[in-house]
Amino acid sequence: MSFAARTFTGIDASTSLGAYLKAGSYAALSTSPAYAVCSWTAKTDGDVAVSAIFPDAYTWLIGSGVSSDYQIRFTTTAGINPAGSSVGVWLLISTNIQWLVTSNAGQVFSTGTIEIREAAVPNTVLASKQVTISAEGSL
Repeated sequence: MSFAARTFTGIDASTSLGAYLKAGSYAALSTSPAYAVCSWTAKTDGDVAVSAIFPDAYTWLIGSGVSSDYQIRFTTTAGINPAGSSVGVWLLISTNIQWLVTSNAGQVFSTGTIEIREAAVPNTVLASKQVTISAEGSL
């Protein structure tokens, strides 16, 4: 699995704004009677936080500006639509944006493409990666 970044500052993009995303597959597992929850969050402080068996954290905001200069979208390509923030629409990152899956019996997953773009230049995607979040619970 590759974790290389794809960033873009094209002709239409601001030269000072930039974003970074990592491809990844994240899972949460619950043994004993409990729910399993796996979440992926783009935070307004410019970080990504992943809650899973092996948590992850990195900085998505690599350019200047503030989080509300950017929009983000999760588009489901396999599995279920995740809970949390809206799916398939561009969301201004003026609040934390979170997608999550939960399970109390069996495995559920959501695979999708996460994209970040500059709000003022909506025709240029700055970063795009595929992410899978899954949860397996037992009650």
